[in-house]
Amino acid sequence: ELDSFPVPLRARRLPPRLTLPPSLDCGYCFVGAMVRVDFDFVNEGGSGRFFIIDRQAWESGDHTPLDPLEVSATARTSGPPTVFSVSPTFAELPAGAAGRFSVRFAPEREGPLAHALVLVCDNCEVKELTLTGTGCV
Repeated sequence: ELDSFPVPLRARRLPPRLTLPPSLDCGYCFVGAMVRVDFDFVNEGGSGRFFIIDRQAWESGDHTPLDPLEVSATARTSGPPTVFSVSPTFAELPAGAAGRFSVRFAPEREGPLAHALVLVCDNCEVKELTLTGTGCV
């Protein structure tokens, strides 16, 4: 006998949860010099894939990840000079795994500098990150 009937299914996965703070501070660096800062993190949730993208690009609908992501302190740029460079911009982490984002900070001027990014997860969760640093003379 053949028959069809609906079977309700419900699936849920543990969402990923990275231990990244909302602000990634590169500290102080002389204008014209460069410092590289590594930000280590752990996925304390379920497995997931992530990419980092410039917030302005994300908001405008340009969801093309770049590796490395190079940005000025005010707008996205296509080449030098850049203030911040982030690599890698893509990570795939199982539950409990550790990862690292490296940020190169090369200030073009004196004073505090910042740039907004978004961290996008494969479960459609979006988290804002801010790169910060201070240029010194």
